[in-house]
Amino acid sequence: MKTRILNIVALVAILATLFSCSKYDEGPGLSFRSPETRVVGLYELEEIMIDEINYWSAYVVDSVYLRFSIGGDKDNLYIALVEDNQSGAQLSLSSFDFNEKKDKVTFELSTIGIYNDVTSPIFNLIPAIHSENEWTIHRLSFEEFWIGCDYNSKNYYLKLSKLEKYTLS
Repeated sequence: MKTRILNIVALVAILATLFSCSKYDEGPGLSFRSPETRVVGLYELEEIMIDEINYWSAYVVDSVYLRFSIGGDKDNLYIALVEDNQSGAQLSLSSFDFNEKKDKVTFELSTIGIYNDVTSPIFNLIPAIHSENEWTIHRLSFEEFWIGCDYNSKNYYLKLSKLEKYTLS
């Protein structure tokens, strides 16, 4: 009986340690899939916070409803700004790089001349995606990707929700 109680206490301690040691402040606590595998997919913006003010309604009213497509292979990921889906026109494209700890990503969505009228509203609202920045990952699950960065004395926090899952090439 005493051994059984000790085993249960040890199991609870191990599980508590695993779930409290999340790489990302907003979770998930434990994942058996790599960050590269979890991040690939088609995302829509769910929330745009700039200095703790929600700009989601400004984005919806003022711009074309754009999506973020993250794909590629494990060693060469890219992020694209698209209108509809992965096979649609890529309005902007950038490499998408994890740091060594896989808790930050770097990308820069640049302007492509012929799409400037479509992309300028989002680049004006979120200039931090338009220049190379290191974004801290706050949540990376198979369904959600939350990132934040400081840019020009402002704090940007984006919550993206996955619409389609892709597989790594």
